[in-house]
Amino acid sequence: MRDSTYEWPHLSEPRLHATTTDVCVALQAALDETSAMDVHPRMVKVAASSSTVLVDALTSVPCAADIGAALATIPEFRSNVAARSERLLDGLRRAYLFGERGASPASRYLTKTRPVYEFVWLTLGIKMHGAENYNAFVNGMGVDEDTTGAHISVIHECGRPASLYAASDT
Repeated sequence: MRDSTYEWPHLSEPRLHATTTDVCVALQAALDETSAMDVHPRMVKVAASSSTVLVDALTSVPCAADIGAALATIPEFRSNVAARSERLLDGLRRAYLFGERGASPASRYLTKTRPVYEFVWLTLGIKMHGAENYNAFVNGMGVDEDTTGAHISVIHECGRPASLYAASDT
């Protein structure tokens, strides 16, 4: 997250490191709280969560440098964080939706739910839903993807205990 564009020379290296950590914590909390929002307003709000941390850090130490100049960099910092976050999220969504991260990309993050997740994605071969939306419905709604209902029916039929438990034993 540290970018050479944002120089706050009056912050010591340990204080800068602590501030970076605090900004990351604030960004993560804001990501967790805004998961239902559309991408652009979400990332603007997430980036805005850094403001208090930055103002506190930049005004907490006596300095000879112009504090006004340091504070004036915050809006640009927020704008750049929001824009970069939007690009990164878009890339991540694309990678998940179009298989660039494999057939079951979240497996390594799961514990107890991994067998069910892998049963759905690997055994049943159900693709992640949302590619049509990601591509802005270029061919019209419902044209490029099977319906969610059809996927649920397949999962329900194949998810009977015998099928599911047999798949998780492999």
